[in-house]
Amino acid sequence: KALLARARRFRKMFGGGMRQAGIIAAGALFALRNHRSRLAEDHANAKALAEGIGRCKGFEVAPGEVETNMVRFRLPGVPAAEVVERLRSRGVLMLATDRLTIRAVTSLMVSAEDIHRAVNAIAKVVEE
Repeated sequence: KALLARARRFRKMFGGGMRQAGIIAAGALFALRNHRSRLAEDHANAKALAEGIGRCKGFEVAPGEVETNMVRFRLPGVPAAEVVERLRSRGVLMLATDRLTIRAVTSLMVSAEDIHRAVNAIAKVVEE
């Protein structure tokens, strides 16, 4: 019984409890087959976002550490959930990953123009 309980726990830890895993895998497979060539664009957009955030007063970000399509940053002293809500009200969607840290992800649906809009919205958050 103990061995089976442990095995079930590990199975769930590694995604074995997912329902409809084939549907999720199909989306990933489609992306690998059809969009891998434009991944560099997502990475460039993330780098541009990090550099733009770096120019905004008060925000902490390390553009040199951005190597993929994810950017993590913070506004010290202001809860991440509050910053995320302020950005959402301006049409910019990001995620608070802990009390102070925010994560932004670039993708096929994010253009260079969207990055510019997001940086402007981030700069305005400081003014509030």
